[in-house]
Amino acid sequence: MAGIETQKDNRARIYVIGAGISPENIPASYLEIIQRAGVLVGGKRLLTFFSEHQGLKIEIHGDIDEVFNKVREYSDNKGDVVILASGDPLFFGIAARVLNEFDREIIEILPNISSIQQVFAKIKEPWQNVPTITLHGKKQRLRYFEIIRHFKNKNSAILILTDRFNSPNEIAGFLIENGLGSIKMIVAEELGSERERLTHCLPSEILQTQFSNLNVVILKNEHPEAINFLSGTGLDDSLYKHEKGLITKSEIRAVILSRLNLQKSHIFWDIGAGSGAISIEAANFINPENIYAIEKDPLRCEDIKENMHRFYLNNINLINAAAPECLRDLPCPDRVFIGGSNGKIDKILDIIIEKINKNGKIIISAVLLDTIKSLLNYLDASHDIGFEVLQISLHKSENLGKSLFLKPYNPCWLFLLDF
Repeated sequence: MAGIETQKDNRARIYVIGAGISPENIPASYLEIIQRAGVLVGGKRLLTFFSEHQGLKIEIHGDIDEVFNKVREYSDNKGDVVILASGDPLFFGIAARVLNEFDREIIEILPNISSIQQVFAKIKEPWQNVPTITLHGKKQRLRYFEIIRHFKNKNSAILILTDRFNSPNEIAGFLIENGLGSIKMIVAEELGSERERLTHCLPSEILQTQFSNLNVVILKNEHPEAINFLSGTGLDDSLYKHEKGLITKSEIRAVILSRLNLQKSHIFWDIGAGSGAISIEAANFINPENIYAIEKDPLRCEDIKENMHRFYLNNINLINAAAPECLRDLPCPDRVFIGGSNGKIDKILDIIIEKINKNGKIIISAVLLDTIKSLLNYLDASHDIGFEVLQISLHKSENLGKSLFLKPYNPCWLFLLDF
């Protein structure tokens, strides 16, 4: 009967060992491997667990590439290497990087109890459905908007892995700034040590408290009805601040977003963003950090900022500049919507076609006859571009005395280009 191949070669091994939340959590089998290792690698706190170890110690701080270079240098002539990690090394841990740097045949990964397991055990709650956000090394505060995304998705609790820059106090400030001051915070510090502490309070109280750098945070939305997260496709125009008439109508937005077929990882350009409604509703489907709302009018940009704030989407990239000049410096798009071109549709399309990724899509909204004529001439001259045209006529009922009549709106032409 065929079995699993377990034979090892004679090369030195690299063990990535989870040290748990205290030395008492380390099993005897793990300790045996650690004691016989020639090289011990880890953060300062973890290395202090093994101050009596006789092998070479390499502290992890700052440049991780330098650490791995030393591991390569010493592993062959000093024997096995142990890299100490906290908890489960494969859960937002160092093991993923180790697997990319070294031959998998010489790597062994030994997990342990994690701070996540421990904190949920402390508060006596299951956590299999709780999403995790890691802010380790994330100096861009825009990453905090993942918190809002998870609450919009009806998650009642979120776990956050912090660091000394992204502290409980920073998270509390973000929640307050974004109207989420009613969210309950649980800060678990120094788990497994004599200094262990669990703090349960509101963000305003967190701001007045000092915490150890060694902590994890749980956010709990115990009153979801108190926070109105506006979201959806084809939302009513009245929900947006906009210059009268300068907004893509809700029904047309629904068609545009349907035909764009947005995927989570797409890069999306919204050219001539106006009120930002298309960008805001696109964020239902893709990461807001991948959305670029381009608008040349400063007053309309102020409207977009207000609308982003209303929808908790301040992480959309707002660019106050004219197309096509600003487009060359943007990341290559997968999807593009053009709601306004200021008479430069030919030049705008030239750059988009040059930069758009494979299987990309462009949708152009046109209501002016000059724009329609320019587009037809451009596409007629570009025989290798496949396109489709939709013409949408919209009528809405309005009261007329005791009766209703249908008020017509300007017809909208949608040009759909596939690449």
